[in-house]
Amino acid sequence: MDTLEIIRQIETDPGVRAQLRSVLLGDELLGMPAQVAELRRSIGELAEAQKSTEHSVAELRQSVAELAEAQKETNPAVKQLSDVVGGTVEEDAKALLEYIADQNGWQIISEPSPLDINGEIDVIAAVRDESEKRFTLLCEAKTRLRPADVSRFQRTLNNLPTDIEIMPDGQFNYVYGLAIYPGTRQKAQELGFGLLSPKGELVKPG
Repeated sequence: MDTLEIIRQIETDPGVRAQLRSVLLGDELLGMPAQVAELRRSIGELAEAQKSTEHSVAELRQSVAELAEAQKETNPAVKQLSDVVGGTVEEDAKALLEYIADQNGWQIISEPSPLDINGEIDVIAAVRDESEKRFTLLCEAKTRLRPADVSRFQRTLNNLPTDIEIMPDGQFNYVYGLAIYPGTRQKAQELGFGLLSPKGELVKPG
């Protein structure tokens, strides 16, 4: 069989062409079209998954932006509430000091007023008793009063700035709590502090 006849047989006989292709290309090369098709399918799935991820990220960014916006609106409201509660606690303490002065027959010579020393002392006042002795009243007011607050107040009193005027006959120290936690009464008694609550004077200083 000459060369031309072989070529004609290859052209006209699919079986011969398949055998020749198998011999020349081998199984790996013959399988490449299927592998390429599988690769294309995988790339398509990956692209679709990426679209879904990008959509989820976009939704997450939108949620974060909405949360940040909501927080901007919430922060002023929280601060306002804190100011109202804090102001109310201090006003309660001032009113109670005035009540205590009246009950003890003390004359107020310096009205209870706000005082902030490292955020610890909230109210200061000066009084005179019937024997003309003059005392300073110092009060720390908390929404929630714990034993640790009483101890911290003691440390503040031990390091009062020199520009705080203390009456010549001494001072009475008070702590006030809208809510008083267990152990606070004992700590106040231990340190000689008066303890005030919305119910009045629970512990006398001394």
